[in-house]
Parts: sequence; structure tokens; C-alpha cells
Amino acid sequence: MGRPAGRVEQDELRSRMRAAGMSQDEIAVEFARRYRLRPRAAHRVARGLSQTQAANQVNAHAARLGLDAAGSAPMTGPKLSELENWPLPLRRRPTPRILALLAEVYGTSVHSLLDLGDRENMPPADLMVISQVGKGPSSTAHHDSEGRAVPEAVIDGGVSSTRTAGVDNSDLELPFDPVLAPDVFDQTSAIGVDITDSAEHWVELLSLVAGKSNVSGAGSVWSLARRQLALLDAYRRISTVENRQLLAVEARWSEFLSWLADNLGRPRAGRKWAELAYSQATETGDRRTASYVLMRRAQQAADQGRGREAVALGEGAAALDSSSVCTAALCLVRQAHGHALNRDAAASRAAVRQAVRLLAGAEPNPDPLDSHCTDLYVAAYEGRCRLLLGDLDGATRMLGEVLTAWPDGLRQDEVMWRAWLADAHTAAGRVAEAGAEGLRALELAQVTGSARADAVLDSMAGVLAGDDRVVEVGQFLAARRVVSAARRRQSFL
Repeated sequence: MGRPAGRVEQDELRSRMRAAGMSQDEIAVEFARRYRLRPRAAHRVARGLSQTQAANQVNAHAARLGLDAAGSAPMTGPKLSELENWPLPLRRRPTPRILALLAEVYGTSVHSLLDLGDRENMPPADLMVISQVGKGPSSTAHHDSEGRAVPEAVIDGGVSSTRTAGVDNSDLELPFDPVLAPDVFDQTSAIGVDITDSAEHWVELLSLVAGKSNVSGAGSVWSLARRQLALLDAYRRISTVENRQLLAVEARWSEFLSWLADNLGRPRAGRKWAELAYSQATETGDRRTASYVLMRRAQQAADQGRGREAVALGEGAAALDSSSVCTAALCLVRQAHGHALNRDAAASRAAVRQAVRLLAGAEPNPDPLDSHCTDLYVAAYEGRCRLLLGDLDGATRMLGEVLTAWPDGLRQDEVMWRAWLADAHTAAGRVAEAGAEGLRALELAQVTGSARADAVLDSMAGVLAGDDRVVEVGQFLAARRVVSAARRRQSFL
């Protein structure tokens, strides 16, 4: 049976417009005009997708970003139909998170998916979040025609604040000044956001931004995250109702900025943001988030080689709160890492085994704060601990198994596992394997902008310098020199 006449006509029209050089947005506008389609439906049809096909793409993209770690694939064709037809009665309202996912799948902006009817019926909280999407300086990553991330400016030189058009590098070291300019207060107070609904949407937005950073790197979302946290803080300060819930959400944003700073190679800024997050979580009585932040400080200590401090902070974090199995497992992972740095093999193995047992009996975790802690994540750190303790064969075996099963899209962790695997090969004297794996890690580090992985690869390059006649090592060292030269050029910009 052939395609319906309407679909054939649309296919022919789409082909003609593409041949004429029209963009996807231009095609969608024409489809909306000719066929009286709402904007979300127009963009889907402009790409030649059925509702079921589009729903499948949304689910796949959410999984790549880490927003659907359980693989529940919540979008369906009927649900998408309701989202396209809202605000008709009894239809689902598209949230900012759903709109952002649709925009990425369709290759357009969130604003292009909305019309007057949408804006007149959306809650003020949604409009506040949507109004900030797509704004900001050009230091975030852009994409070329093939979808590759293309950095436009050096992150350290392109950060903006709500008070000035630009700041110098030292501003990266400190959390923002929470006292903002009057226009920010005017903007947030004028829209009358409901506090409960607002907190929910700030959590959704954080989840989306964190997922984006896993794909495109910490640098691609740094300025956006700082700007959103400043707006959240401004709204909380002018609210006349109870704001403890917003302060708890603010603590999570501060912790996220700490993680971004660490990945951008700014350890002092990472520590300052973590200290602020802990203060905010403690003030609001959120022991769960406070425990998680202490765990992150243990990770920072371990990354910098301070084993005793990592163990102490990990133990303190575990004692503070035990409501989350995943955070409890992460506390044990930090203790295992610290014990390995202290060359205490028995204590390190015991902590890893306990973390594995905790996760084995746990229910699926929907909280984006610590849902990344899976059995594979623990296994990767076990591989790192084995490397530190001199079990080089065990380290390479475990890290190789983790990378074979590691989910696509979780690149910030993958680049670390690859750097550690390359380092393990180097320590074992397997120089060809070290060069090959080091080159893979180096390429991924340039996409993610991972300073943590870069530090491992820099150290490894020094060890391998005398083996440059080995083809794989020579390729790795040559690529490393290109990257280093690019860094030096950027430092003079």
C-alpha cells in the first residue's frame, strides 16, 4: 500500500525546499502555514518524522544525555501528539525540559517550538526558564554542520557575570557575589513565579544542563550554569514565602559548578563552590545533599593525591546521612581511593567490596544527584585503585571491561577511564597499547575539555618520551604536541 497523498505531497515539498537551500526552520514555517500545524508538529513534519519516529529519537537522545539512565523510554507517539496539541483541553503541557529535548532532536531553538497560544497559557515558572534558554556569551561550544563541538573562545577568558560584561581569570576562582543588579530583581519579581513549581523546574533544568555537559564538555555549559544559579539566587532572595526548598536546589547547582570547575582544571574554584554548596545544604537542613557534597570534597582530595584527607572526608560524609544507597557507595569509593593512595591494599579492597554489596541490593535510583553511581562506575574506580596498588594486570583487565560496557554519551567519565587504562599500560611497559589508548583518550579529552584526564595524559607522555620510535607512541606524542601548542596559542589570545 502506498503512502497517503498528503504525505507524498509533503515529501515532495520538503525536497523542493531543501533543493532551494531553505533551512529546517524555514521549512517548518512553511509547513505550519500551508498545513495549519502547531509549531512542534511543524518542526517534526519538516524533518519527515512520524510521531512514533520522533518519540523514539527523543528517547534515544535523552538516554545519550544520561537523562533516562533506567532506559524507561517515557516518550511515545500518543504522548507527543498531546504535547503538540497543547493548550487544547486535556492535553499534556510541554515542560522546559521536554521542549529542550525536542529542540535538540529537531535541530532548532526552544523558542521556535512555541507560539502565542503556548506563551499565553504557560505557567510563569516555565516562561522564566525558557526566557533564559539560548542566551549568553559565545564561550559555550557551538556545532558545525556535522554536529561536532567547535569551541569558539577560551573558557577562562569568556566568562560573564550578571554584573559585568566580562571578568578576568581570577573571577573563576570564587563563587559569584549573590547581590545582583536591580534589573535581575525586576525581571524575576515581575513574572510572579510560584515557589514550589519553580523549584521543580530548576531541578529539571539542572538535570538537562548536566546531561549536556556529559556530551559536549564542562566548558560548553559553564557560563550558562553560573548565570542560572545567579538568577535562582536572586529570585530566592526576593521571595516573600518560605525559600528553604529553593536554597536546597541552589546547593545542588553550586555542587554542579564545583564539578565543572574541577573538570576545567580550576581546583581552587572547585573547592570554593563545594564549600558554598555544603554551607547552603547545611543551612537548609538537607543532610542528603550535604553528605553528597562532602563526598565530592573527598573526591577532590583523592584527585590531588591527599589520601588521608580523602578517607576522612569519605567517612564523615557517610556518617552524616545514610538515606541514599548511591551516595553511601560513592563515600566508600572515595575511601577506597584514599586507602589505595596510602598503599593500604586490604582497606581499599574492603571498601570496594562493601560498595558493590550496597549497590547489588539497591532499587533503581531516579535522583540525578547520584544516579551515576552504578556497578560499572565502582568497577572503574576499583581499576584505578588496583593501578595505584601495583596490580597492573588487574587494573587493565577491569578498566577494559568497564569501557566495553560503558554507555554511549557519558563522555566525562569515559575519558577518565581511558586515561587510566593508558596509564596502566604505561606502568606495565606495554608501550604500544599505551600509545594507542592514550591517543583515544586524548581525542576524547579535546571534545570534553577534561583537565583531569589531561593531567594523567601529560604525566604519561613524559614517561613515554623515550619510546617515540614505537608507531603508536609516536602518534600519541605528536598529537600531544599539537594539543600543547594550541593551548599556548590560546593563552596569548
